[in-house]
Amino acid sequence: MEILYEDDDIIVVNKESGLPVQAGTASRKDLISILKNHLCEEKGQTAPGAEEPYLGIVHRLDQPVEGLVVFAKTPQAASELSRQVQAKTKREVNLREQGRQHRKDAKGGHRLKTPAWENGGDASVEGAYADMRKVYQVVVLLKDRASCEKVKRSEHSVTVLQNYLRRNFAGNTTQIVPGPARDAKWSELTFRTLKIWPSDTPWEGRALLEIHLHTGRHHQIRVQLAGAGLPIDGDRKYGPAGLFYDYNLKLCAASLQFRHPVTHQKMKFSITPSFLKEDQNQPVAYNQ
Repeated sequence: MEILYEDDDIIVVNKESGLPVQAGTASRKDLISILKNHLCEEKGQTAPGAEEPYLGIVHRLDQPVEGLVVFAKTPQAASELSRQVQAKTKREVNLREQGRQHRKDAKGGHRLKTPAWENGGDASVEGAYADMRKVYQVVVLLKDRASCEKVKRSEHSVTVLQNYLRRNFAGNTTQIVPGPARDAKWSELTFRTLKIWPSDTPWEGRALLEIHLHTGRHHQIRVQLAGAGLPIDGDRKYGPAGLFYDYNLKLCAASLQFRHPVTHQKMKFSITPSFLKEDQNQPVAYNQ
């Protein structure tokens, strides 16, 4: 865990893969307990019985996902950051409707400009910081010619994935269902290809994608990419059967932007995923 920014109101960290934001049991290490210990030491409140510092959870990352997370250090900051998260949800609903209208008009033969939903929404600087936004980077496996062609097309245009997803709470999994069904939720993301590794490298058969989530469903990126024939490298749960990985899931929340909850300053943080720093040395998945 690395603290990238901290003031009296917020703290921004780079969470490592495998560390839960909040564990289900008190005996298990999690990001919340680490940060609260940090705040106690910062204030000199390390004695037994000292008042526990406030730390508000605004958004989360799944345990195997690495990347950027912001926490609130006061209830007021938590309220404002939560408002920005909710504003993002409303924006994505509007963008989805714009996308549906765009596709409807396109089928009617009208020539249209690139819709807002392909560019992530309002392109203005003010619009970009009116709500909280995250951008993910992910390495996917190219299993066949179809998956190769799909990522090559996405080098030049945005690809949209739309599915209905149903969560299985008992098994902690999510699956794609054919259409509207009980407990199924509409899910959408867009991606573009940043890099395709050449055939003469250890990362042959892989591509790096940039992901924009337009809905926030359980395991959404992992499930939708696997359903599109682009499973994430290192995904033991949704990846191809018969492969064993001795490294972590290659999925990272690599960019985070929002307005400071008190000063209203535009805040943007970006990191390089740890798996890209190890680019040429990463072991290759092998058959069990």
